[in-house]
Amino acid sequence: MFEQKEPESMKLKFIEDNLNFAKLKGSEFFEQSADEQKPNSLWICCSDSRVSPELITQSDIGEIFVLRNVANQFRLKDLGSLSALEYAVNKLNVRHIFVCGHYGCGGVNHIIDPVYYADSNKEYTPRTHIDKWLSNFIDDVYVPNRPEFSKIFDDILKDYKDSTVDERRDMYIQKKKDLLLELNVKKQVSNISKTDVVKNAWKDGIEIVIHGLMYDLKTGKLKDLDCDHDINYLKRPW
Repeated sequence: MFEQKEPESMKLKFIEDNLNFAKLKGSEFFEQSADEQKPNSLWICCSDSRVSPELITQSDIGEIFVLRNVANQFRLKDLGSLSALEYAVNKLNVRHIFVCGHYGCGGVNHIIDPVYYADSNKEYTPRTHIDKWLSNFIDDVYVPNRPEFSKIFDDILKDYKDSTVDERRDMYIQKKKDLLLELNVKKQVSNISKTDVVKNAWKDGIEIVIHGLMYDLKTGKLKDLDCDHDINYLKRPW
């Protein structure tokens, strides 16, 4: 695990490690990468320190254009997200966009904590900056999918008859969280598909594909959520 250090020694460590990194890569590499960037994809993921796009995909510097925030959100009115998408598609000619969530996301776990929100009709009241950032999650992901939670509970009762009440409760909570995290990714994929940047590109015949993935912190593996949106999305009836 990463060792916590005093502020000054932490700074010195980063500078020393950076010098080693620069030597390892060599001057020729940086001269080439400084000339221009040609990433093959835009990667939208969580700010979680354990989810590094370059590391988990074994990509090098300059191969991935990255947008990170708490709980891998793509808000349709967030200028930061829209600017990153616009630059990636229109300036960098990126043709693959990945939304990557991860199981055990602290942001989503926080927002669905019973202290803040319960399975009731009580109005949700944001209390912190994270609450406000993820307020759309309640209306766009949590509430519309409540019927799915009942299905999870019914399946557990059917498949784990010999388990204790506490065991079934723990299974329900975990499966519910995992499902919400997957649904969250699918919602962000849908949001990106609705932007003018992507729709205009599709209308011009540009083959942009938006993918949804989940990263498992316990295994280090990616899971394809099979929710790709491509140019055929324009043909869907509304």
